[in-house]
Amino acid sequence: MKSKTKKELIHELMEMRQRIAKLETLYISHEEIEQNLKREKAVNSAISELASKLLSPSSIEDISSLVLESVKHLTGSRLGYAGYIDPKTGYLISPTLTRDIWEACEVKDKNIIFKEFRGLWGWVLRNRKPLFTNTLQDDPRSSGTPSGHLRIHRFLSVPALIGENLVGQVALANSDRDYNERDLEIVERLVSLFAIAIHRKQSEETLHLLRKAVETIPIGLTITDTEGKIVYSNSADAKIHGYDVEELMGKNTRIFAPPEKWKPSSFEELRGLKIWGRESLNIKKKGEVFPVYLISVPVTDADGKPAGIITTCEDITDRKLAEETLIQRQKALHSVYKMATTLCRSFKEICNEVALSLSKLLKASHGIVLRLEDNKIKVISGISDGKLDAEEITCPEKFWDVPAYNKTEVFQLKGSLRDVFQGHPYTQYDLKSLISIPIIDTSGEAVGALVIMDQKEREFTEDEIHLIKIFARYIAFEIEREAMEIKLLNAQKMEVIGKLAGGVAHEVRNPLNAIMVFMETLIRDLESNAKYKPLIFHIRSEVNRLSDLMKDLLNLGRPVEKSDLRSELLNAICLASVDLWKHSEPGRSYTVKVLQPQDYDDVFVIADSQRLQQVFYNLLDNAARHSPEGSEIQLVIKRPEGNICRVQIIDRGKGLSEAILPRVFEPFFTTRRGGTGLGLSIVKHIVETHGGTVEIFNNEPPPGCTSEVRVPISNKQEL
Repeated sequence: MKSKTKKELIHELMEMRQRIAKLETLYISHEEIEQNLKREKAVNSAISELASKLLSPSSIEDISSLVLESVKHLTGSRLGYAGYIDPKTGYLISPTLTRDIWEACEVKDKNIIFKEFRGLWGWVLRNRKPLFTNTLQDDPRSSGTPSGHLRIHRFLSVPALIGENLVGQVALANSDRDYNERDLEIVERLVSLFAIAIHRKQSEETLHLLRKAVETIPIGLTITDTEGKIVYSNSADAKIHGYDVEELMGKNTRIFAPPEKWKPSSFEELRGLKIWGRESLNIKKKGEVFPVYLISVPVTDADGKPAGIITTCEDITDRKLAEETLIQRQKALHSVYKMATTLCRSFKEICNEVALSLSKLLKASHGIVLRLEDNKIKVISGISDGKLDAEEITCPEKFWDVPAYNKTEVFQLKGSLRDVFQGHPYTQYDLKSLISIPIIDTSGEAVGALVIMDQKEREFTEDEIHLIKIFARYIAFEIEREAMEIKLLNAQKMEVIGKLAGGVAHEVRNPLNAIMVFMETLIRDLESNAKYKPLIFHIRSEVNRLSDLMKDLLNLGRPVEKSDLRSELLNAICLASVDLWKHSEPGRSYTVKVLQPQDYDDVFVIADSQRLQQVFYNLLDNAARHSPEGSEIQLVIKRPEGNICRVQIIDRGKGLSEAILPRVFEPFFTTRRGGTGLGLSIVKHIVETHGGTVEIFNNEPPPGCTSEVRVPISNKQEL
């Protein structure tokens, strides 16, 4: 074998080295390929796991943790966080901090919510760009780390974006090697899925809130397709119309509209209107028609093609009732204003107007205005079938006998009223509803009633009751105004009569005194002569009658002086009056019984005691003159009602005729021969100057009359 030369050996050695180098290169490439394949497999596995999380009901916190652990493993990072942007505040929330570096971090007042974006991580969020650096201390974008923060020497961060919208961030630090473009690419791939996960979860939350809002709002909402079929209905809309939600699915919206109101609208018409709001009438499942306010909005898809119509439905029944009530009140006030400003109208004309107005406003067929006078009910005005009654009608006899009826309180009846109106012309109308509103004066006394009736059964509402009360108060005002006018006229009349009577009394008194002196002288000279005794008796009686008349005339013209007023016990005045009257000539022939409650408290009045005693003295005298001799007369002190106390003087005589009763207080009116006709006028004058009232009425049941004095009471200290 031929030996090789040195040169040949060197050449072979060089070739061998080249072959070894090639083999080494091939081996290294194979390892890199295997590492790259492993890394790609790990990335795909992480993406697959993250994708499966997107399809599951995982929370953003769990997904954030999964993303962070995956990118840390793939990049060899020791530290990191994954967070999302709160859409309401714009703050970065990083729930993974608590799981990763919370215990090791010693930053003061640390928090997982970041309101300000600082340093490298803040640069990423502000600029919406990724970055990585392996020389943190040399990077001009870095602002360093705060005191107590973990030391950072390598950093990589990627913003989570949906389009241009920032939704989150992933940041990594302190890999055991330098970060490179491959690391950035891997993190970007996972962060893109993280952005989708954040957006999806936030959209789901928003959708959940929206669905909850739609389901809980009291306004109905339906969504229909382009053919008018219902594809969605919230529970409020179903409830408004009396359906279950399931019953409405697939139905045409025409089921909500009464047949006469149905008017189909094309999608193009609605699109031209954009938002169509209107009032309408809808119909419930059971056929009840009710007012609604509808708003319809056309909806298109991403290509602008018709997709359906969203319609909201609000039941406006209560609003319509409120509007109707407001209109009713405005009309009522207008009617009252018109009546109050129209001059020269009689009380009956006013009552006619009230009855007509209430009939129209309440849509009631019948109504009557009642007035209570002298304890008797009188019908002032009547409405039948919305028209004034041409003939005068009377109050039904059984009306006041209805159980639970109270003249001073609101009273309602439902059902057939035939028994109430038995024997009355109203029985022909088959009335089924009734409400009675009392007419109350300023002293709290019932002076009448407004009675509204209808041929259909109904419950009058609080608003309707309030409406009737407006007219009741006005009629009460008119009654009091009328009484005040009469009282004023009487007061003026009494003032004139009093002044005239006082003047006459003063002029007559001096000559009368002279006549009385001459009469006494004449009596002494002729009283022994039997022939002149009848003449002397006649002269004496006539002179005494004339003297009494002068006293009455002076009392009629004399006002109650304020200096004479004192705080007096009412029962003491009454007892003094009885005692004084018992010593009079007529008082000796009758028995007077004083009655008062057993637990009667002292009642004080501001009065001129002497003048008020004269009132009860005159009334006792009047009772005696109309009673059988020897009969009993009662003086009854009633329990106070409010600020009024009543004192009644009751006799058992024949009573007075209806024609005489209204005139008993007129000056110089008398039915008794030899009477002056001023006793009761003086009573009325004194009582009214004390702020009270007096009334005489026949007893029910008979016989006899009652004289009732009503005087205001006071505290003992008042004056």
